[in-house]
Amino acid sequence: MSTATITRTELDHRLTALADAMRAAGIDPTGLTIEHGSRAYGRAFRLYMRDSETGGLRDVPTMRSSYLGVTKNEADRALRFLIDGLHLATSLAPTRAQ
Repeated sequence: MSTATITRTELDHRLTALADAMRAAGIDPTGLTIEHGSRAYGRAFRLYMRDSETGGLRDVPTMRSSYLGVTKNEADRALRFLIDGLHLATSLAPTRAQ
């Protein structure tokens, strides 16, 4: 397991990769956003969808929890897990007739 420090920029890139994986699985990622946490202030990293009409945040419909972790490394692991799961589901899904 890597102990390298993850940056906010890396998390933002991981979020882009998650949006790409969601698109490939047929899920609309419009408004997907990460709420950056702070270990010092006790705020967790969370994954939300931004409502285009109100600007408010709501849970991602296909997830049980928005929680990604307390540290950037935990959030990175959680995002990688979601991406891998979507790639696996997409690869196992029967192909549609064209």
